[in-house]
Amino acid sequence: MGLLIPLLVIVVVIAIAGGVVFVSAKQVVTLRAQLAETQLALEGAQNRLEQAKARMALLSNTDAVTGLLVRHVVVERFQLSLALARSEGVMFGIVVLQLADFESHADRHGRDIADKLLASVAERLRSTATEIETVGRVREHEFAVLIPILHDIAEIEIIATQLRDCLLPPFKLSGALQSVSLVIHHGFAAYPRDGNDWPSMLKAVDER
Repeated sequence: MGLLIPLLVIVVVIAIAGGVVFVSAKQVVTLRAQLAETQLALEGAQNRLEQAKARMALLSNTDAVTGLLVRHVVVERFQLSLALARSEGVMFGIVVLQLADFESHADRHGRDIADKLLASVAERLRSTATEIETVGRVREHEFAVLIPILHDIAEIEIIATQLRDCLLPPFKLSGALQSVSLVIHHGFAAYPRDGNDWPSMLKAVDER
């Protein structure tokens, strides 16, 4: 038999289930292409799965109405600030703002307007807070701002006043018959003056 055999009739011997199957070079190329397509499809599915997981993690950490961090994330960041303050000997603080008359507005204007009001409150707080401060929605109509470093004890009261004042101008909401003004109750606490854990700091907030 001659040594020059056309490429397309070269066969590859593959053992399958104890037998022998002859596959042409052209079929090998086809199988390789199919395998590459399958691998790409699997990689695409994996990427979509990772993106879905990331979206789920984001949703579990942020409030659907306001886009702010939820309570458990605020508490986690509080614990980090507490650990830093203890190790570095620095102060930090927390400000809590409550929309005292929110329920009456929700009853009067409806749920859609109430949600728009909450979203507008969140936007004002985000705009007023600095980049290093954590803003979260910790209850239905209660917000918290964590200040990770205070330069002096008087600073927390100044920041608290600024945050409260940003919510005092009336909110003009689409769909509402008139602008909405809020009654804001606020309190603040600073470590280590007012407490050394989450419950004691919140107690100090409530007492102001």
